[in-house]
Amino acid sequence: MGWAGGAPMTDQLIQETVVRQVAPQPSARDPLLVANLLSDLDGLMEMLVDEIANDSWINAFLLAAGANQVAEDRLHEGSIARARIAKHVARVVPGAGGRTAAAALRATDGAVWAARSATRGLSRLDAWQLELGGLVDKLADAVAHTAGLERDAMLAGAKRLRSRLATVSPPLRRSVLRLPSCFRNFDQQPDDLERLTDDFILAFPERLRPVAVVGVRTSGSYTAPLHGAYLRARGFDLVHVLTFRPGQRWRRSELDVLRSVLADGGTVLLTDDPPKSGGSLARAAREIERLGFDERSIVLLLPLLGDMEVPPPSLRRYPSIVLPWEDWSVHARLEASAVRDALAEMVGSDSEVGSVHPLAMPAAKRRGHVRSLYRVQLRRGGEQLTRDICVEGVGTGYFGDHALAVARRLGAFLPNVIGVRDGLAYREWQPEKGRVDPPTPERLGQIAAGMVDYVTSRARALAVDEDTSLRLVDRGAVWQRAGDIIMRAFGPASQFMRPIAHPVFRRLLHVARASVIDGACGPGNWFEGGEPRRLLKVDFDKRAFCSLDIYCYDHVFDLAGCVSNSADGTLTAALHDAYLDKTGAAIDPERWLLYRIVDVAERLRDDPLQRADVERALASEMQRYYAETFFSHLPLDAGSAAPICAIDVDWVLETPSLGFPSITPAGAAALRALARHGYRVVLASGRSLDEVRERCGAYRLAGGVAEYCAAAYDHRTGCVHELLTAEDRPKLDMVRAALAETPSTVIDDGYRRSVRAYTFEKSGRRRGLEPEAAASVLLAAGVAGTVRAIQGDSQTDFMVNTIDKAAGLRLLAGGEPVAMAVGDSAEDLPMMRTARFAAAPANADAAVHAAGVRIFNRPCQGGLAQAVEALVGHRPVNCAACKLTNLEPRSRLLLSMLAAQDARGIGKLAAVLRTALAAARVPHRVA
Repeated sequence: MGWAGGAPMTDQLIQETVVRQVAPQPSARDPLLVANLLSDLDGLMEMLVDEIANDSWINAFLLAAGANQVAEDRLHEGSIARARIAKHVARVVPGAGGRTAAAALRATDGAVWAARSATRGLSRLDAWQLELGGLVDKLADAVAHTAGLERDAMLAGAKRLRSRLATVSPPLRRSVLRLPSCFRNFDQQPDDLERLTDDFILAFPERLRPVAVVGVRTSGSYTAPLHGAYLRARGFDLVHVLTFRPGQRWRRSELDVLRSVLADGGTVLLTDDPPKSGGSLARAAREIERLGFDERSIVLLLPLLGDMEVPPPSLRRYPSIVLPWEDWSVHARLEASAVRDALAEMVGSDSEVGSVHPLAMPAAKRRGHVRSLYRVQLRRGGEQLTRDICVEGVGTGYFGDHALAVARRLGAFLPNVIGVRDGLAYREWQPEKGRVDPPTPERLGQIAAGMVDYVTSRARALAVDEDTSLRLVDRGAVWQRAGDIIMRAFGPASQFMRPIAHPVFRRLLHVARASVIDGACGPGNWFEGGEPRRLLKVDFDKRAFCSLDIYCYDHVFDLAGCVSNSADGTLTAALHDAYLDKTGAAIDPERWLLYRIVDVAERLRDDPLQRADVERALASEMQRYYAETFFSHLPLDAGSAAPICAIDVDWVLETPSLGFPSITPAGAAALRALARHGYRVVLASGRSLDEVRERCGAYRLAGGVAEYCAAAYDHRTGCVHELLTAEDRPKLDMVRAALAETPSTVIDDGYRRSVRAYTFEKSGRRRGLEPEAAASVLLAAGVAGTVRAIQGDSQTDFMVNTIDKAAGLRLLAGGEPVAMAVGDSAEDLPMMRTARFAAAPANADAAVHAAGVRIFNRPCQGGLAQAVEALVGHRPVNCAACKLTNLEPRSRLLLSMLAAQDARGIGKLAAVLRTALAAARVPHRVA
């Protein structure tokens, strides 16, 4: 389940006993097992009728609340969409024009909403949703055990709603549920909401005062009706239940309810997920205040997670009822006696559960499911068994039973899953010694084959009829997440490219055999264990459908997630080989790149800092893609006697317009043209030796000088020539020591021959040291005058004054002349002076402009391409020798989008047209 495994932190009972599996016994009534939790409205209504007929009240409530959420979002979607567009226009269109356009959009939205509200009577959808809302309240009463249960009436109502659905709105039927974090990703249960409601009544006992319970969608669609039911069960007669999504406008019926509660001096209860920053709740509370409610009449019902003891600052101006984490009901179900009772029920009458001892284990994540570990003694016949059992939250009702839906189809690949009870899953614990992260070199091929076997077997066992993620827009679909990263190439106008971009990425990532993926296939979630010994997968049931909103139905995404180290291509290669052996099909480079950049970018989701390691991982993935497309048929280099061309990396060959350093098609074309016309290309960079080595391998280069020429690398031989002297190294060590004493300064340990340091702004953006701070470091280290500080956009580097890029370049040239050198900063001037032809792009700094080198009129890679054109006599890849002839249409399509990085101004529009034309030439292709 969620926790991968690990050695229990205990001094007792540490000897593992190998036992055979105990098969789980079927329950009296089979649970609702749903493998694909992203149900549409048609599916929800079908299951709702069945669950009411089965008297399964918690599942019936969850299904009805989900259907109501879909309907209410549909009723409000136009207003929310227009508000988002207005906000984006104001952000990307500069000056008064943007503000005016945004104001016009907001005014249009207001007029459209006012016209709709002025319409007499209810639309079909309004009437359908109103009836469904009434059924949700009745089912909430059933969960709350309110007297007077009307089963037959509820069943008839559900069937009537199902039959009328087709006449309401055909597109509505295909609208997809949003999963509620409260009952899917956290361990809330209805009795926790009951406890919060009872505590509210203790603080506000007046039962004659009207109450409006407003749930902030999505979780509020589930929690608000239950709070309303518990209030009604305790004698509150005037209870209204509404939901609200921040950014929406109020419907007329909703305003009527709230205004009547306000007129009668009533109270508004606000409910949502456990707060993190509290932003959504605070926005909802402010919207309610605008209707005239005093802040004291808005009461927040807040379950709190982890060590949070009071509401976050954004919510403290409102009265609140809180349920601390330690008071959640899940803790009672994790008591050893409760675990013993649950196990006794699940293992059946042929086994006897003896002692159950809790074991210490690492704490779970603050926002996520709880987990606990137990050593259990079992007796079956005359055999005594000892087993370590992990018990972990999986969700309420059918959201939690999803774990069984997966486990029952994939048992051979998983630790023994004993069962699920009351939102908790019970499975065998895997000892830390069995973890395969990282795979050893001698076992790499076997591990990769096991991973491929699991992923492909899962795809067959959990096949679905349709890739539901293709229906999701702005809801975390992987095709859109990948597209959003690539579309950064178009700059601020990227959002306006959506009508072209969305079909493109749906096509690039189309999969014919859709299936429910795992979503958590990192190497840390694989173990070797079981009898017979085999590769076992943990964390198999949560990530595909969770609050992270990362939805995909392509099993290749799981394979891409098996790789944790982007710079090490050995596991990637082993997975590709194993997949080809298993399926007979190769994974196309576009699919792999797009899935990998999404997987890597996920590491930044909850991290406010601009992390250098994540940027390097993303850069490595893009380098690998260009290696497979642009450079796949290039020889290593033109030969040891060929003339050398030296090129700087940052802001010449690569730029961070995608959010990480990346070559562009113009830069790649320049390198290809040089190689095809007999030049040896070397990099001259301040980047680390490892980063230079990676780029030489990907771009098929002869070598490079790294860390401002502290090292020269010959890619043909793999030799590294060290240029730092014995006197130089202590000076840099003294700089490191001085930086270590500087508050809030980070030293990049990937730079071992120079020193790279940076700090973080409040926004999390990485930046270099201020010049005064860098000078102070040199003074404190006692090396001022012998070590220089090199300022960059996001870092400050330190290098001894005796080293520059020219020394290493001469070493790599071997006495041969340097044909061309292209750079953009003062650090590049020494190497430029060694070249017959020195050039710079338009973005070069003032020192380069003043040095008399040739400055081209295009920046970055565009300027590099112009320099190469001047050297070889034609535009790169525009002759028979260097022309690209081996690209698949899919590759040409993605590269046409990436080429937007090389365009400026009106050129972006031309890139749009080229993308549209390339898309028309790409046939559907499946994984």
